[in-house]
Amino acid sequence: MPQIRLVDSEISIGGQSLPVLTWRTTSGSDGTIGTFEATSSIAFLRSEGVDVIAASQTESGAAFDFYAGYDGNTQLLFSGVMDECKWKWKHDTVTFNGRDHGATLADQKKVISKINYKNQTISQIAQQIADAYDMDAEITPTDIKAGPEMYGENTLTPHPQPWWSLLQSLAGQIGYDVHITPDGKLHFGPADPQGDIEVSWMMPPADKPKNPLIDLETSYSPRNNSDVEVKIVSYHPQTTKKITATATAKSSKVKGKNRKSKTTTVKSTGKSGAKSAGAKPTKKNVHTFHMDGLTNDAAKEKAQSIADDIAKRQVIQTCEIEGLPEIKVHSKLKIKCGTDDLLGFENLDYTVNSVEHTYHFPEGGDGGWTTHFTALGNIDS
Repeated sequence: MPQIRLVDSEISIGGQSLPVLTWRTTSGSDGTIGTFEATSSIAFLRSEGVDVIAASQTESGAAFDFYAGYDGNTQLLFSGVMDECKWKWKHDTVTFNGRDHGATLADQKKVISKINYKNQTISQIAQQIADAYDMDAEITPTDIKAGPEMYGENTLTPHPQPWWSLLQSLAGQIGYDVHITPDGKLHFGPADPQGDIEVSWMMPPADKPKNPLIDLETSYSPRNNSDVEVKIVSYHPQTTKKITATATAKSSKVKGKNRKSKTTTVKSTGKSGAKSAGAKPTKKNVHTFHMDGLTNDAAKEKAQSIADDIAKRQVIQTCEIEGLPEIKVHSKLKIKCGTDDLLGFENLDYTVNSVEHTYHFPEGGDGGWTTHFTALGNIDS
């Protein structure tokens, strides 16, 4: 028998707790900004004395915090600010939409003059941006300087743009990840491991399976996402020389049970004059990218980052599970099978790259809390 647990769900608006009918959060990762949507009753707002309008008119806007868990133990899943709300008076509902705290960096299109771009490393510029907005930050230092080298100096000259776009560009140059953590910190650095998670598929209840999946889909792309080779071509504006960097990445091989395969020979009808079997596949292309202004080191880092990202997408698992607060972006995932194997896909190790939590107030036997996530297959080191 499945374990029956009491779901606890809570949303805080500007420090005030509010009961809700439905909510959904999507965690930010790899340069994306997390989003949320929540629906409540207008009557709830009135009875609880929650003044969303007043909260939204403060300097920082209306802050939303999402908590969920079981049997009274809740965890912070998401934190953000409201962008808009829609009131449906006839249906007594109000719907809130918003983003995580990266919205602060995404809404302003300018370049602050007090930031020093001359001879600064990429991580130093990221720290200056965080300091300008008084944001807590987790920034991993790097020695690679921002901007092209000219006459012995590196100077980045960004055009006016949202700060988030600049952070995305800087992170992409050296294979860093940039996102906002659930507690509102700016993460700028390599993917930060978030623990190990084991889930199970089609295991007998008698085995007491750990974290059984409700649904599972597998996408397999062996041609474009295995044995990847990437080439970066960059032009140096001072020396007028072309900088070239290459990198390779190999996806983990899918190894299942030994199965006997039947080979069927199809005879040619002779009508078209072409062979109907035995044709060789065309050779894989090298992924080539032109990115001017990169230094040698930055070009190498960028090439390896792109190669690794492509290789990880050879196998993608899309999963649905009962609400699981422990699973986070960059969690290491292992799939355990029971009565039905997954043709070898269960033997790979995966890393979670997106997480979405959805809650519907239980009604008529339906509803509850579910977690949808995708995971990418790890590459061979």
